[in-house]
Amino acid sequence: MEDEIDLREYINVLLKRWRVIALFAICFAAAAFIYSLRQSPVYEAKATILLRTGNSGGSSLTQYTGLAGLMGINIAGSGGNLGDLVELLKSRAVAAKVLSDLNLTQRIKGWDDPKIKKEDLASTVSRMLKSPKITGNIIEIKAEADNPQLAADIANEFIFAISFYWNELNFTEAQKKLKYIQSELPRVESDLKLVEAKLKLVPRSSNGFSFGSSVGVGGLQRDYEIYNSVYTMLKKELESTKLDASKEIPPFSMVDSALKPDLPTKPKIKLNTMIALVLGAFIGVFIAFFQEYWEKSRKS
Repeated sequence: MEDEIDLREYINVLLKRWRVIALFAICFAAAAFIYSLRQSPVYEAKATILLRTGNSGGSSLTQYTGLAGLMGINIAGSGGNLGDLVELLKSRAVAAKVLSDLNLTQRIKGWDDPKIKKEDLASTVSRMLKSPKITGNIIEIKAEADNPQLAADIANEFIFAISFYWNELNFTEAQKKLKYIQSELPRVESDLKLVEAKLKLVPRSSNGFSFGSSVGVGGLQRDYEIYNSVYTMLKKELESTKLDASKEIPPFSMVDSALKPDLPTKPKIKLNTMIALVLGAFIGVFIAFFQEYWEKSRKS
């Protein structure tokens, strides 16, 4: 019985002071609504990448660890972890490349101030990137900006920057060998043609080279055979190395590029207003019961 009487008292207090509760709820909601309207709109763009696994990506840990080490990132040896890629996204080097490639100092107002350090701007660019959402081997790269096209450009450029550093810093043995062969092959070919040209100038009889030049011809013939063997070997190695290098593709690829968003994601006017409305109502209820308690205390 006492519980029923107490409950009725609570309801009576709420009915008696409903104006106070409504006043606080409306004031809080109006303040949140006005504040949200005054905020600058923020747009979010999303790009999706796939991290491959299996034989083609079996060396991804070693590749990413080497890349991260050069960037000052310490990655634990847990092979092929998506967390490795997340750490790369947070690196200062990647953010600095995004800043440079997109020419953000000119596209964003106030960033062309020479007093602002490049390191600070790169940190700001890094904060534009939201925490990636990981679902299996799929990673969503989200970027926020006050301009819809800029948000899409930043999301895409982060992926391009990671791919650039992977190719730039993970210079594998096959790639080194390919570069060496490509640099040596023209020189060997040039020497071979030179010896071949000299052999053509040697006088020939009906049965072969003339007797008077047999000593010099023997040396040229040996040089020709050596250069021809080396050239043939390099040509074979070039094709084989090209095949090996072609297999060393980045262990990730873009599935969906970021598109220009149509609507801003922030501020969330309706959500902010509803939260403020509920919060104001709770505060109004507290004030109502406090007023009731204060009046009863004065009377007693």
